[in-house]
Amino acid sequence: MNRILYIGNNCHQCQAVIDYLDGAKVSYSAINIDEQKEQPPIPLFVYPALFENGVLVGYGIDIIAKLKG
Repeated sequence: MNRILYIGNNCHQCQAVIDYLDGAKVSYSAINIDEQKEQPPIPLFVYPALFENGVLVGYGIDIIAKLKG
């Protein structure tokens, strides 16, 4: 499964989601939209945002609940 986590600078929920993904050994790639040129497949207004195979899974801290669910 191809998971991409889009994060941004000064994002207070991004580190919490990263910590969860790493602790749960979930494979993903992180892209910081403030530091890299790659942009998400759709316009986003909240970070972090997780996509699986190009489909939006969730925003913010809700990502953790969706993956646990």
